[in-house]
Amino acid sequence: MTEDVFTVEILVPVVGTEEYETGETNEDGSLVLATRPCLTHERREVDLGKESMDKLLEALQPFLAVSREPQTVPAQGRKKRAKASA
Repeated sequence: MTEDVFTVEILVPVVGTEEYETGETNEDGSLVLATRPCLTHERREVDLGKESMDKLLEALQPFLAVSREPQTVPAQGRKKRAKASA
């Protein structure tokens, strides 16, 4: 770490798509699949000087004020997601 430079890890929201079963069946008896939008996150790192770090914290303040601790999702509850739209 360089003096007065901070490496910050961020999760960037990304809109992608996920497949889901519609509850209908195809003629061959297989389940009908469809896609829908979903929100995923991309993990990134950025190196910020003190001024940029202060700006980031100031911009995040309204969101941090209403934020909560993340909830854990059981492994079996996670859905397979397609790649994010570019």
